[in-house]
Amino acid sequence: MDEIKYDVILENMSYIFQILSLCLRPTSANVQQCDIEHLNWLLCREFSMVVNEMQPKFSLGIAQDTKQLLQYCTTYNLMKNAEASLRQLLSGWLSFVNVLAIFSPVPFLALDVQYQYLSDALYLLLNYASDTYMDAKLSSAVSHCLLRLTASICILLKSLKKEVAAFRIAITDVADVLIRFLIQPGKRSLQTKLDLYVCISLILNYSVETFVSKSIEYQDASHFGDDFRFDLTALAIAQQDLLRNVFIKYGHELISLLSKDICDSPSGLRFVALFCLTQILREDAVGSQSLAFEFLRTGMLRYVLESVANVNLSGSEISDIRCLEHCNVVLILFIQLGLTSCGWNGLYDVNALQVLANIPLWSNPPKDDSQRPFNVHELYYKRSVSLYRVVFEFSLEKDLNSDISAQPFIEKSSCLNALRKLSGKIVSSSAPLKASFNTPRHLFNNSSYIIS
Repeated sequence: MDEIKYDVILENMSYIFQILSLCLRPTSANVQQCDIEHLNWLLCREFSMVVNEMQPKFSLGIAQDTKQLLQYCTTYNLMKNAEASLRQLLSGWLSFVNVLAIFSPVPFLALDVQYQYLSDALYLLLNYASDTYMDAKLSSAVSHCLLRLTASICILLKSLKKEVAAFRIAITDVADVLIRFLIQPGKRSLQTKLDLYVCISLILNYSVETFVSKSIEYQDASHFGDDFRFDLTALAIAQQDLLRNVFIKYGHELISLLSKDICDSPSGLRFVALFCLTQILREDAVGSQSLAFEFLRTGMLRYVLESVANVNLSGSEISDIRCLEHCNVVLILFIQLGLTSCGWNGLYDVNALQVLANIPLWSNPPKDDSQRPFNVHELYYKRSVSLYRVVFEFSLEKDLNSDISAQPFIEKSSCLNALRKLSGKIVSSSAPLKASFNTPRHLFNNSSYIIS
């Protein structure tokens, strides 16, 4: 039972709470209620045993304390009934919102109207969840609904906002409230955090702009100017992106929470947290790169690297799939870190390349696929894989041929042309004096290195 706040301090509080625990009863609707009549009978019985031995002024004080206790129990019953009613209303409202989110977009409502309905539902649900204590079951139901709402809102916005820049502006408020709810002080269940991480990953996935549009034909390399001041201006505009600024604003709290879940959570939540962190670092790589620095400050990079250092297949299909998925998301995380100067230096400090090269999985690949006999179904699968492999090799050959057309652009750049004309055998050092020698990114951060 919740703690009681008394105006008058009672002498034996533990005994009072023991009496109150005897009066709690669940109703037919499974609502915890205090039996006030039974409590009044217990208090009267206790009072009658000592009333003859006490002075009148003490008897009056005990009567007042008894009255306050009964008033508290009445308020407690009203509060629990109201809470149960709210839970029933929330359950019905969640069912309606889930149906609307799952089947969205529906044909009998305009897209902008559906977007407004779902956005209002998401804000109301987050406002209720932030101000109300919820158990694990209700919290999971709310987080599932938030995930469905976020997915439907992203789909509707993709239809309403054709340009990626407009979509990023429109989805900024949704990302802001989700992150604030995630980092809000308080204990979140594992399922709630998992769903919220998936919500953030969904928003970032839908917010990615294609590097080269398929509708634009390939242009000759000589048409691209060597205007690096324009590139620096584009970089400054990218750093002022509203959606990216939301993640920077809550960067410290968000990275701390993600690092804690990566270290101390079960495998399912750990994988989703790693994937969410990878998506966030991808946004950070084209921005201020402050989130990559925050992640390195937590010291979690070495822990993540050690989680794949001794990875090997055990023979169990489920555990092997989880192991390979974990390795996949860790390698993607390292790629995103390598796109930033501080991330590259951090990978160098923990000897990431050497550790990854010594993974037992590389030296002992599974041989079962090439040795055991295959049935008819697996032969069809092998034929499909072989076809994809041929298509992939053909695409590589095509890319190699298209790289020849980039030669005029390379010859125009003094930096790239100097690298191409290097003579003599280049010996790679395993332990360079400075980690910055491993990355050419600093050449493109200052125009004085490039424009000669």
